[in-house]
Amino acid sequence: MHYRAALVRERSRLTGRRLWLPFAVGIPAGVVGMLGIAQARPALQRYVWVELALFTMAMPLALLYGRHQGRRFQARIDDIDALTGGP
Repeated sequence: MHYRAALVRERSRLTGRRLWLPFAVGIPAGVVGMLGIAQARPALQRYVWVELALFTMAMPLALLYGRHQGRRFQARIDDIDALTGGP
């Protein structure tokens, strides 16, 4: 049962509000910070734009990966429940 409880905690961390909330706060903060650096240091502007593009592409991938991992944990939980006869 300890293993199942650990899987449930990990699934909860990777799905729902606990997954989306850090991104909802982190994405705007990262974008504003990078735009501020680009404005303050025009010589670095090209690098900041590249970093901003990579950041923008990486965030949806991280969200998709988190959802994928959450589904994997749920499949393991379902396997444990099938073997033990319930939660």
